[in-house]
Amino acid sequence: MKSILVPIDLSDATERVTQVLEAWDRAKLYLLQVVPLDAALVGDDVEPLDLPANRQPQKRQREQLAERLRACGHQVETRLEMGSTVDTILESITDMEVDLVIMGSHGHGALYDLVIGSVSEEVIRRSSVPVLIVPTRSRSIRPGNSV
Repeated sequence: MKSILVPIDLSDATERVTQVLEAWDRAKLYLLQVVPLDAALVGDDVEPLDLPANRQPQKRQREQLAERLRACGHQVETRLEMGSTVDTILESITDMEVDLVIMGSHGHGALYDLVIGSVSEEVIRRSSVPVLIVPTRSRSIRPGNSV
């Protein structure tokens, strides 16, 4: 059984990745949401793990995604980490000993990626395992369609 790291941000890109995984052969999935460290959160009086109260709905969303994928036969674990998105994903690849990373692309375009940067591009460049990028803008994935 393949072990797959699935970085998620609970956006439209996450929905597309979920559609792909619903049509995928059974696998061990690690759904990883990374919360970037905010300078306002990391101060003398606040511990970095004190997450804002608005993270509870996101926890429910992660668990709903996990249940949806379990219903397709996958083994699923969810994780929430704080830190640099790219570095946390790359560390998770090693720590979880995954065979593959599947992540969504927001498709902002070349200019955006040049100025702001692209998480998926950086993960592809630095990953020690294959990375599959699922574009946000494409046809719907249904069982029986090629993935």
